[in-house]
Order: sequence, then C-alpha cells, then structure tokens
Amino acid sequence: MKKIITVTLLLAGMLLLAASCKKDDKESCKPNSSSFTTTQDMTVQYRAMQSGDGTISSLTYYTSATDVVTVNNPQLPWSVTVDVNAGSNLMISAEGTARNGQVGVSFEAVGQGEYVLQGDTCVKSHK
Repeated sequence: MKKIITVTLLLAGMLLLAASCKKDDKESCKPNSSSFTTTQDMTVQYRAMQSGDGTISSLTYYTSATDVVTVNNPQLPWSVTVDVNAGSNLMISAEGTARNGQVGVSFEAVGQGEYVLQGDTCVKSHK
C-alpha cells in the first residue's frame, strides 16, 4: 500500500512540475513580399533580416520565371544578388518565429530605367 501511495505522490508531483513550466510563447512568422514579373533583364538583391528573438527557419525566392531556391536556417542578416531575364517572377518569403522581435524579407530590382522594391515584416511583441 505504501508503494502505491509513493508512486501516486511521485506522479502527481511530476504532473504539477510539468504544468508549472513556462510555456514557449514564440509565434509563427511568415513574411511574404508581393510578387513582380520583370519586363526586362534586371539585377535583384534579395534580403532577410531579424531583430530581437526573431528567427528564420527557411526562406524561398525566385531566380527566373519558374526556378525557386529554398535556403534552410539562413545566417541573418542574409542577402543574395541574382541577375534575371525579362519575364522572371520576383518574390521572397520566409518561415520563422518570434516572441519579442521581428522577421523581414525584401527584394530590390534594378533594370534599365526601372526600379522595384518589395518587402514584408512580421512583428511580435509580448509583455
């Protein structure tokens, strides 16, 4: 009988300990730039950044009309420059988390007399 009481008290203590642990309140962040289709050859710089406790687990960007590149766990701040042909899709998106911080993505495209800047930021704040 003492063994059953001891085991019961031990299990109850473990449940109380688990319930009192602080919950990880990081929330999903999925910034996503608007898309743009080039009408001429352009040079594009894609960027990703974070502040506070924001993290990015993966980001995805286009290098042509249909070619997509995914980077897992990029070191932030992150950037890459690519040359694209007319008719290419431009867009960058990311998946990450933040509790008290932000995650952002953007692209800047420059061509003959044409300039495009698109971006998006996910901001989380918990007190």
